[in-house]
Amino acid sequence: MIEFKTAVKTAIEFLAEAYPNENLRDLRLEEIELSANEEFWYITVSYAGDASSLSGLARAIAGPPDREYKVIAVRSEDGRVQSMKIRQLV
Repeated sequence: MIEFKTAVKTAIEFLAEAYPNENLRDLRLEEIELSANEEFWYITVSYAGDASSLSGLARAIAGPPDREYKVIAVRSEDGRVQSMKIRQLV
């Protein structure tokens, strides 16, 4: 089984490869979860959304930037990415 550190590194690298033309600003590790059957590491990462590209008065009017959240499933057996999903906050 791979360690969580390897799963996190894999998830972040996958995200960068999946969005090669995006500037993933303010990337944050949000959650790490090992599935109950220990088959997957679920790695939640977030990054600043489009509003963060605004400057000055536009940013003040828009308020704090939205964040995009992604959950990346990494197989614990071999470290391969199984899926990436949008994580909605409730």
